[in-house]
Amino acid sequence: MAHGSPARAGIGPGEALSSPGQAKAVAETFYAKAKEAGIMLLNSQNAVVGWLPISTEMMGPLRDTGALNAIYRAVSQSNAAAAIIVHGGELDETGNLPAGLSAGKNIAAALAKIDVRPLDSINAVTRQSRAEMGLDIAGGPVFKRDQPGNAKSLTVAEVRRVLKSALDNLT
Repeated sequence: MAHGSPARAGIGPGEALSSPGQAKAVAETFYAKAKEAGIMLLNSQNAVVGWLPISTEMMGPLRDTGALNAIYRAVSQSNAAAAIIVHGGELDETGNLPAGLSAGKNIAAALAKIDVRPLDSINAVTRQSRAEMGLDIAGGPVFKRDQPGNAKSLTVAEVRRVLKSALDNLT
């Protein structure tokens, strides 16, 4: 987990983000310095306590890839209570996850599952804030990579057929 100084954006160390405009400015500073997407980790007073770069693995399914553990480890080490996802548009793309879900929404869902409030997803290039636009930040379950041999979903009719066959074999 990398730490940065948001001082260029007008707040000092330990100072809370107090407005959406200030959050955007700090997000842009971190994005410009890191040159990659990341998660601004915030404490319960909304002061920045850490920056977690978003790896390529985090942009797809999170479970069973190690990416979910990396997010949870960073949250635990920083004792984060909230987060703002910062990107340059790459996390809004859909196609890597089922149901047309974006990587940003999947990461936000993972954070929400451990009671870390995803406050916003900010595109630091266009200065768009999902929260300001009234859009959902988190969405869907936390997806995992499909493994060969995983059990497939069965319909009620298929379950009945399988059970009937198994019971008929017992008599």
